[in-house]
Amino acid sequence: MTSEKWKGDYIGCLHDGKLSEANKIKRDNIPKKLYRFERVADNRIKTLRNNQLYVSHIKGFDDPYDAKGYYWNRDELLKTFDLKQYDVTVDKYLDEIEKQILFWFENCFVGCFTEDINNFPMWYYYADKYQGFCVEYDFSNLTEDDEFQQALKPVVYLERKFDLTNTIKTVFKPEKIIADKTDAFYWLHCIGNIIKDESWEFEREWRYITFDDDFMLSGKNVKIPVKPSHIYCGNKMNSKDFDEMRKISNELGCGCSKISIGDNFVKEFVVL
Repeated sequence: MTSEKWKGDYIGCLHDGKLSEANKIKRDNIPKKLYRFERVADNRIKTLRNNQLYVSHIKGFDDPYDAKGYYWNRDELLKTFDLKQYDVTVDKYLDEIEKQILFWFENCFVGCFTEDINNFPMWYYYADKYQGFCVEYDFSNLTEDDEFQQALKPVVYLERKFDLTNTIKTVFKPEKIIADKTDAFYWLHCIGNIIKDESWEFEREWRYITFDDDFMLSGKNVKIPVKPSHIYCGNKMNSKDFDEMRKISNELGCGCSKISIGDNFVKEFVVL
């Protein structure tokens, strides 16, 4: 399922509908450092200077299978439904489930981080072939009730799609459908957007996931509750951009440096 045991425990709790347990496992395993790769562009510079995170609508992501790594068993769901007990039709019950799942999965915005600064494909692709930069953050000290911490989720890489059936049973009990209670639906859009195919595991991704039902938005900025601890610039960044990065780092009170490629006398590929 995954090479990291805690992620196996985490996704197991989500599978069983144990949402509070899953959140605790996640909190206990937030890495000390997370990194965000960026290319040099006016809008990226502005969000960095304002200590913000740009979150994109999930439909604009490169992977066409993003937010589609799940399935559910219709027959198993029907076993939880008792015609004599609930004053709602089977069709309404199942239609409401599908409608709400699609609504919460599709109308979310995601900001991406990685655990690994020495990730060469990400330097190449997301940091404009080493001409961009990588921002280091420390989210490990955020409190349990901090909204940003709550919205920060690990991506789980699976060989097959995630079975959402048990989670649906927990969230979509027929009495909740009848009463129109949607308090737990937030978890659905989180689960739907943290499952990816195992071929993406090299990214070691974490996601900030937020919801917005403004269908016209392609993305938006959110405030980051901590300032960057360091800005790493690609070894191919030009001198003008590097000067700008150093100016921004002074404004934010963090370090700034340019990475270099290790020569024949050092063992590391990249020297920070």
